[in-house]
Amino acid sequence: MKISSELLIVSIVAIISIAGLLAYFGMDTDSTTPEYTDSIAGGATKAIEKTYDVTMNREQSRVYFGGKRIELESIDRAGNIILDIEGVNKELKFNTTTSLRGMTIKNLGAKDAGINTYAHLSVKTALSLKCENFWDGGKNYFVNGFSYGPDENGNIISSTEICKSDNELIEVWCDRSGILKSEVASCQYGCEKGACLSKPKKDGPIQA
Repeated sequence: MKISSELLIVSIVAIISIAGLLAYFGMDTDSTTPEYTDSIAGGATKAIEKTYDVTMNREQSRVYFGGKRIELESIDRAGNIILDIEGVNKELKFNTTTSLRGMTIKNLGAKDAGINTYAHLSVKTALSLKCENFWDGGKNYFVNGFSYGPDENGNIISSTEICKSDNELIEVWCDRSGILKSEVASCQYGCEKGACLSKPKKDGPIQA
């Protein structure tokens, strides 16, 4: 059977057009080197797969990878966990793995122990872990906060703001590039419960 040169050209153009449409609507045509939009840096980036070590607890019950949510729903006495992965519930027994939404998640160990409840996960994905601020919305000296995310060395850190002294606060926040930062801030009217006081205490000394 002979194929005319005109038909061959039309077929090639059609294939190129379909590939172009898939790329336009964000569908991967090359599974080995997919592109994704990084929620931290913004813009298309060649995927570089990385494994993250993540510990979730009552204070930090959810994390985001490239805008995709993993939320800890429950832990039973045997250490089995239920995760909400972008609206899909998945049960993970100890040392078992599930793959969903471009992430491979493994239950490395979990324990239901009151305030010490935790779930230790391994998350393998090409999406970056997003730095998050909780309670205070970011850099806010007057509201106690909690932040979770990668530091400048790529280590995953979770940190709650605390008073270093009666007049000093250790403030933590995620900067615009998605890196967890910290500093020691001076509190004019004192520091209590992980936040600077916004005005003098009625029963305290008046500070200049």
